Amino acid sequence: MASENIQIPQEGQLSDLAAWIAGDLGSAYARLYISNTPFLPTRVCTDYTEASFTGYAPANPLAFGTPFVNGAQVGETDSGALNWNYTAGAGTADVFGIYVTDAAKTKLLAVIPFLSPVTLSPSNNTLTRVIQLTCISQV
Repeated sequence: MASENIQIPQEGQLSDLAAWIAGDLGSAYARLYISNTPFLPTRVCTDYTEASFTGYAPANPLAFGTPFVNGAQVGETDSGALNWNYTAGAGTADVFGIYVTDAAKTKLLAVIPFLSPVTLSPSNNTLTRVIQLTCISQV
């Protein structure tokens, strides 16, 4: 039996992102993870080890902008700048990425693995990222 692929036009992509922002993303938390956990579509929140270094707190609320069509011609929404601060006077903390969850930490909404781990230290104590969500899926 032949199977056709569903194609989502730009208008539908923008609508989907706006609904996501109004729903789960509206109260979501961005959390740093310190486990070297490769992404799989079947992952859940408990597969990631959340950071616990001195000064760490998950980012919330996440202020996503109005969805727009980006240069690749797909729907996109961007968060404001998210900042995490390492306030320990010594030592280091390796961060492998960001994972986005609902407030109760029961739904894994998005994962942003870093290309290379970020090592925070007293001399490199701030991690800043903007989350860019697009209507492209690899699932």
